[in-house]
Amino acid sequence: MRTQFHQGAYTVLQGDGWKDISKKHLVAFMHVTQRKAYVLHVHDISAKRKTGENIFALMESEYEYIQDMLKLKCIGVCGDAASDERKGRMLFLKAHPWMLAADCWSHQLCLILGDYYKQNPQVKSLVDEAILVIKWFNNHSYALGVLNEEQMSMYKKSHALIMPMVTRWTSNFCALDRLLDIWKAIQITSIKHEDRLVESVGQKHSAKTKATQVLALVKDTTWWKALTAIKLHIEPLAIATNVSQGATTHCDQVLLILGNLYRTYTHL
Repeated sequence: MRTQFHQGAYTVLQGDGWKDISKKHLVAFMHVTQRKAYVLHVHDISAKRKTGENIFALMESEYEYIQDMLKLKCIGVCGDAASDERKGRMLFLKAHPWMLAADCWSHQLCLILGDYYKQNPQVKSLVDEAILVIKWFNNHSYALGVLNEEQMSMYKKSHALIMPMVTRWTSNFCALDRLLDIWKAIQITSIKHEDRLVESVGQKHSAKTKATQVLALVKDTTWWKALTAIKLHIEPLAIATNVSQGATTHCDQVLLILGNLYRTYTHL
């Protein structure tokens, strides 16, 4: 990795934490040098308290590695604005007052999307219903197969339904966008094959009830119109999040992104 950039080049340290599939709490660091991102280390801190002091200690070790081993000049640090991560970053800034420190604006924009859901319970309910539809078709091979055949008949190709992931900030938009791309095929599938689709889930009452619920949703044109409105509302945030998470995004670009969001939502 050291041969991929010039020694003495300026770099910015970035970090974030998450839980993996085995529920381990991981904190990963990377540095952005000469417009490219490079992974440094991933730390398992499951057995440690998630405090600002512990995050600061990890940041210090990564900073020393950058300076001493990679021979780069670290001029800034970036991370999300959660309490522990932010406290660790402020402690790091206190130890290195010449550093630039910034919040991750992709994370901030994701929080705005979360606020949008909280302020509009009906929106969250509709998105949850959309996820239920996606999950139901993806988990039932017969229903998915019939849907794919209907897509081939209508569009000459089939599109996969996207299951949104919490750690993928734009995935809710992508899931709705794909669902709306093929809504007519889903609706026609449900109308033409309703009895067969319900029968295919087995004899359990709960399974049949869920199948009936899903098919009733997708047959309702008003439901699709409501999803279309939600997609239009969150699309500007999805685009802004995708742009702001780029390794080469600049601070002035973030200001332009925020200004464009204000303009967009003022005239929405």
